[in-house]
Amino acid sequence: NYHFSELDPKPYYTTNILIHIANTILVFFLIVLLCRRLKIGEAGILFIAGFGALWFGVHPMRVESVSWIAERKDVLYAFFYFAGMLTYLQYIKGDAKRWLWYIATYLLFVMSCLSKPMAVVFPFSILCLDLLMSRKWNLVSQIGEKTIFFLTSLACGMMAFYTQNKTGAVADFGTLTIGERIMYAAY
Repeated sequence: NYHFSELDPKPYYTTNILIHIANTILVFFLIVLLCRRLKIGEAGILFIAGFGALWFGVHPMRVESVSWIAERKDVLYAFFYFAGMLTYLQYIKGDAKRWLWYIATYLLFVMSCLSKPMAVVFPFSILCLDLLMSRKWNLVSQIGEKTIFFLTSLACGMMAFYTQNKTGAVADFGTLTIGERIMYAAY
């Protein structure tokens, strides 16, 4: 962005808006794929997905990140996170290109983590997708399949904690009360 616009804020906002629109579209398709297993009909699925995507698109927590130029990391992390979930759903379908979907899922997860460390929860999200899609559980294959995701998540989480601790962004435990910590988590 800086290469093309330097200090003009309009292109930064425009880019954030375009990424947010892409995120809203990804949320729509994610909801469609998750609702397909319900027996509610295509019109019902499209209504639920449309409403969910609309709610995501206008929610103040999402719009805040779009309007704040410094929060580009949030819209980027969400883009890669949702795209990773969609590719994971393609992976568990079990078609001929199955391992390409697996590699794409992993790469999108890494890009999401590089955008914002909050993406470290992605392995838990794909475990939830396994449960939601009634995927057959084989403990050995599940551990083997998810190990790289959990190891990457652990490495990214440790790196984020280290860098934030070095810059003073991590408060000592006695700085905040338990109630304040709960309030931060609730926010």
